[in-house]
Amino acid sequence: MTPNSPSSPGSLSRRSLLSSTAAAALAVAGGAPLLAACGGGGARNEGTTTGKKLKDLLPAYVASDLADPDIPSRNGSAAGFTKAVPAAELKVAVPT
Repeated sequence: MTPNSPSSPGSLSRRSLLSSTAAAALAVAGGAPLLAACGGGGARNEGTTTGKKLKDLLPAYVASDLADPDIPSRNGSAAGFTKAVPAAELKVAVPT
């Protein structure tokens, strides 16, 4: 292709790429004030919880020993049960 030959209709020229990029940049810049108007006027970081506060809110993980599985877990998989635990052997999960 020579410098003066017209480009084919399906090809992307440098001029069309720059103009479409500039149009996209203007659209993003023009939409920023609209997005800022959606924010609340409340305290900063409203609705977020730091790691330290989160540990106080969430219960600690304790492995369940309520029933012995028929198929033990391996490599992080879940334990398997093939039969129901008889009602007389059921334990209390939450005491009160």
